[in-house]
Amino acid sequence: MEDINKNIEETLNIKNEKDSILKKQGCASETCSSPSEEKAQNEEKQESLQGTADAPAAIQKTKNRALPKTANTYELENFEKKYMLILNHREFIGCIPRPGTEKDVDALDKTFKKFGFEVIVKNDLTYREIMDTLTKIFKQDFTDYGCIVVAVLTHGAQQGLIRAKDMEYNEFEIIKHFNVDVRPTLVTKPKILIVQACRGQGNNDSVTVFGQRGPTQRNLDGKEALQPYTLPVESDMLILHSSYMGKVSFSDSLNGSWFIQSLCCMINKLATTHDLQSIMVEVNRLVAIELFDNEHDTTKQEPELLKQMPVITSTLIRKLYLRAYRDDTTEIVPDITPPLTPPSIQCHCHVKHFNYIRDQLKYYIDEHQDDNEAQLLYDMVKIFGDSHEFNDVKKQMLQVISNYLNGPNVRQYKFRKFVFFYKL
Repeated sequence: MEDINKNIEETLNIKNEKDSILKKQGCASETCSSPSEEKAQNEEKQESLQGTADAPAAIQKTKNRALPKTANTYELENFEKKYMLILNHREFIGCIPRPGTEKDVDALDKTFKKFGFEVIVKNDLTYREIMDTLTKIFKQDFTDYGCIVVAVLTHGAQQGLIRAKDMEYNEFEIIKHFNVDVRPTLVTKPKILIVQACRGQGNNDSVTVFGQRGPTQRNLDGKEALQPYTLPVESDMLILHSSYMGKVSFSDSLNGSWFIQSLCCMINKLATTHDLQSIMVEVNRLVAIELFDNEHDTTKQEPELLKQMPVITSTLIRKLYLRAYRDDTTEIVPDITPPLTPPSIQCHCHVKHFNYIRDQLKYYIDEHQDDNEAQLLYDMVKIFGDSHEFNDVKKQMLQVISNYLNGPNVRQYKFRKFVFFYKL
């Protein structure tokens, strides 16, 4: 007992002497420490500060659900939400309409909804409305979204110009919204722009392979340590153009455009086995090889085959597999690529072709209201209405209208070369 009391007394004396020294130095025992204690406290404080400094990045990374450096794919199967905006343009101020674009909207809607995309369609917006829509959309929190797609279906020109309802604007005004420096919830998320539009007035001519030209037939689960890394703000983008720079894109009012129909066709066929860029190679091959348009070359006095070449521009750094939420199954990629199957965009049954040619005549009259002969033909053709019956009278009328629109009197009609004329 005496030993215990002695030890307590010695301890109190030591503490009193230490406090006396500390007070002379201008601090109290509660707030000052010995060198060894101070070092330990500093190390602990440094760890705490380090944790605080790292916290925003860690929280930000967790909040954004950004992918780790080692991720090989974009892991869409881990995201329940994906977003698609379709800017669809059929009617314009001072420009001809785009009949058939609703077919492309329908194809995109059905295809991407299969993979869990929320699809929003905006029709015939003006330039100001488009900019306001994009600004509003890209201000929202995309933390829980795995992929963002913007599809623009419209008229286009060279140098990246595409058309709103009232005026032209540059596609980069859309692409700039993809930059992640001011949109952190889009970091490492794939951002896709699909542009179905002409990129000029030039034609993609055809070239014959092997001989003379002949008839052409058409994830973050908390188990993996997150290693910080940096990315360019322009990363993780995929831009899909329907045609090559300076060239036209083909479409028709019955079945939609070559590019969008082919894109949806190949996604539906290959999404379980191929990533999107590999699918795009197949889309390019399908459009380039299987699809063509006939135009009469007035110089050579012979038919000319016109082609179309889609273009891929990519800053993707991972493979992008289109997956619905929790769909992490991937089939074995077959050794042989599935054979090309053109989408049904070149088929014109007689009834549909009759209505199609009637509509083309109406578009011509809208631009040439002084053509009384064309107006007379249109008045006659309206008698038939939208009946599904096709007879010899309709067949003859179909031939008459085709001959007229393809005749010498309307050679100056600038969209004549895109019309599918009836041939016996």
